[in-house]
Amino acid sequence: MSELLKNEERFLVATKCCILVQGKILILGEKVQDTIHWELPGGKISKQDKEKEIISSLEREVLEELWLNLSPQDTPKIFHIQKSYEKAFHSDDILPFIFICYLIELDYFPEISLSDEHTIHRWITPSEIDNISPWRTQFDTIVKKAFEIKPI
Repeated sequence: MSELLKNEERFLVATKCCILVQGKILILGEKVQDTIHWELPGGKISKQDKEKEIISSLEREVLEELWLNLSPQDTPKIFHIQKSYEKAFHSDDILPFIFICYLIELDYFPEISLSDEHTIHRWITPSEIDNISPWRTQFDTIVKKAFEIKPI
C-alpha cells in the first residue's frame, strides 16, 4: 500500500471505514454551524503511518472516534479509492484528498462511544442513504458502493 502513496505526496490521504453489521452501516454526524454533516469513521493518515502499514491509521482513527478496538479477526478489505478536491470543514480552502475506504463486517453491534469530533451516530440500511442529508462530499456514493459489494 505504501507504493500507492509514494507518488501522491501532494494529496492529503485519509482512511475511511464502512462498518457493516446485520445489513447496516455505521455513519457519523458532525455538527457544522446548525447542520449535521454525515460521513464515515476514519481520518487523515499521519506522516508516521505512511511508513508503517496504512491499516494502523484506520485502527487508530476507529479507536479515537468510536472507542472501538478492531481485533485481528476483523479483517478490513479495501473496496474503494477515490481522489477528490474538498472544501475544508472549518475554512474556505479547497484541499486535494485521496480516500482509501475499507469494509469491515462484524457479527455484533459494538458499543459506540463518540469522541468530541462527532455528535451523533446511526446504523443505516441501503434504503435510507438517499434520505440522509447533507452528506460530506461523496460519502453517500461510497456507502452505496459498500452495500453493493457485500450481499445483504
